[in-house]
Amino acid sequence: MKWLDNFINRPIKNIFRLDQKEDYEYYQPLGIFLMFDNENGLLLSVIHDRISINLEAATFKEVYDYYGVEFNETILEEIKLGDNLKNFVGHALKTIKVGVYNSNELLGDNFVINQGRYAGIVISTDKNKLTFYNDAGGWIWFDELTFPNKSRWTLHQNGC
Repeated sequence: MKWLDNFINRPIKNIFRLDQKEDYEYYQPLGIFLMFDNENGLLLSVIHDRISINLEAATFKEVYDYYGVEFNETILEEIKLGDNLKNFVGHALKTIKVGVYNSNELLGDNFVINQGRYAGIVISTDKNKLTFYNDAGGWIWFDELTFPNKSRWTLHQNGC
């Protein structure tokens, strides 16, 4: 998870939401794409197991292509005026906390596969906090909350 340190102290240039329709529910996205320049960013997205999220460094084109935006399977759009995510644009990330599952590996005789699934993420700037997790769909809270299933994960901060 040290790769997340690459986003610390970088200002968020723009934010896009991944939703199922244009008239989205403010607190229930499929994903959030935080952009740090004109192309690159951090994607927070739900996994269809109904309890986990995915975190990945991605380009705008990768997100657009992978999630079927061209074919209207999902909508990738800039945040609307009334969306609290606007408060994060222009501010640098100060801390990233990730709920890492206690048993997030598949073990074989001679290999270990990390599944890349997380219970949730808390992102903080100097003025705002955002918690994103999956509880039968993506949920955003503008504060630091505990994700569901506390016994299954441990919270790690920057450079874990």
